[in-house]
Amino acid sequence: MARNRSASFDLSGTLGKYTFVRSKYGKFVRAARGTHKPALCNETLTAVFNRNEVLNKAAKLVHDPLRMYAATYKENGLWQRMLSAMRRSPTNDLSDLLKTQEGREAHEKYPVSKIMISPSVRASHSKGVMTLELQCDYPPVFELTVEPPQYQCEMFVVLIDEDWCHTGVETVSTGWINTAEPLRKFETSFEISPVARYFLVILKVEAGYNGVAEHRSIGKGFRIMTSGMIGGEHRKNRKTGVQKDRDKNRRKEKASTRNKASGKTQKRKPKAGPPALKSRKPKTGTKTKKRYR
Repeated sequence: MARNRSASFDLSGTLGKYTFVRSKYGKFVRAARGTHKPALCNETLTAVFNRNEVLNKAAKLVHDPLRMYAATYKENGLWQRMLSAMRRSPTNDLSDLLKTQEGREAHEKYPVSKIMISPSVRASHSKGVMTLELQCDYPPVFELTVEPPQYQCEMFVVLIDEDWCHTGVETVSTGWINTAEPLRKFETSFEISPVARYFLVILKVEAGYNGVAEHRSIGKGFRIMTSGMIGGEHRKNRKTGVQKDRDKNRRKEKASTRNKASGKTQKRKPKAGPPALKSRKPKTGTKTKKRYR
């Protein structure tokens, strides 16, 4: 409640919707505490807000496996770099969002490119079986004081279903290899879950001494190599019944045009008439009448 401080009606406190303030900065009137003016969101801001929810869910599918297998190795700004790349995707389809993460290093200061020169991973799948092929034509080089005698490569295959949930992670290892030998070709295959619709392959390269991995960050690297859909792109663009009928008519028109050009004519079969009436055999001892067609 406002109070009168002098005969000149100098007020202080709250009177209705206004508050009279006396401070070292002077006297002024402001609105009461707790009032606000609702802000209206335009279409652009609403679209960006809705897309951020989709991008966060897609980035979590990639970030969680990296946090699990490269907990102490990945850098802190990885999440922001992943979101920045996904915002440049033209669509919100998960296959397109995963494509933006191909070649992503878990730590930019210790990338795989400093260890191996242009490693490549090819993935193929057929009838519930996925095949991975890892190849590098040059031996690895580690920036260590003592050159490690061994190295190994591991691939983590992250499987995702249609609801954007993890269905499992398959781990494939090449075993320990001599550092002087390049990884010419390593191929393996394994069965995958029937509900998996997307996959993501993460490559790990690490140095070792007598079968023991190097614990320092300079002796290892993580990179997202490839991703894609399981079952082909036809899952995204399935033909409807109208499109199938249209394609069928086009094939018939092409066949008729080809036959006319070659001089061949198709003989039309005569239209089948009504079925003929069959006469019944007369019973013995009864009179019968002739039935006409």
